[in-house]
Amino acid sequence: MSSPMSTVADDPAAINMPLGQRELIAMLALLMSINALSIDAMVPALDEMARELGGAEGNGRQLVVAVYGITLGIGALLPGSLADRFGRKPMVLAALAGTAFFSLIASVLTDFEALLWARAGAGILGAGLMVIPAAIAR
Repeated sequence: MSSPMSTVADDPAAINMPLGQRELIAMLALLMSINALSIDAMVPALDEMARELGGAEGNGRQLVVAVYGITLGIGALLPGSLADRFGRKPMVLAALAGTAFFSLIASVLTDFEALLWARAGAGILGAGLMVIPAAIAR
């Protein structure tokens, strides 16, 4: 018998309930939008970041977005086959955790080249957030 203060987490059957169609679509859309946010959030701060991190010469500041885009495209080759082998859920979680990790690293770096490497790591792992949700939707 459940008490009036019981929660959904107390019910073992509720933990394994599948997502409804609306919830699944919302989750997939949010996962796929992380890549757009990763690009668009950097653009307004490019001038100041390049000045403070020493990448202001020429068009070097544009590399912050270009490196992410290039590695996002290259990284799109891997997640599909890895998701087939290890499962889609673990790969989405790994891509999300890796993208968050490299993004947090990029936020505290003090060197422009190290920032580019962190953005490359975020791009490669962020590709999983673009490819795997599309595979789930099919």
